[in-house]
Amino acid sequence: MSPQLTRPGGKAYLTHNDGVPKEQYTKAVSVINVKNDKVIKTIELPELPRDIAYSEATGMIYIACVKGTICIFDPATDILAGTIKSEAIQARSGSWGFGRIKIAE
Repeated sequence: MSPQLTRPGGKAYLTHNDGVPKEQYTKAVSVINVKNDKVIKTIELPELPRDIAYSEATGMIYIACVKGTICIFDPATDILAGTIKSEAIQARSGSWGFGRIKIAE
C-alpha cells in the first residue's frame, strides 16, 4: 500500500504507512507546505492510517485507519478535531480505506 496524499489549500497531508517492517509502522500524518516542500508538522494518530480524503462540503480531512477509526482533522488548525468509530472500515486484507462515503451537508 502506497502512502496516501490529499491537498487542500497550500498544504498536503501524507500518511505514513508503508516502506518499513510492520513493527516500525508510524501512526502519523505529515503536513507539508506545497510552496517549499517542507514538512510543517507531523501529527500522531491513534491507529495506523491508510486512506485519506478531503471533503469540500465540511472543509475537513478524513483519515481511515486500520482498525475502523476515522480521524477528522481541521486543515485550518492541523489539529485532530475528533474520531469516528466505524464498523464499515476494518483491517481486512485487501479492503483498506474509504469506499463510497457521503458526507451530510
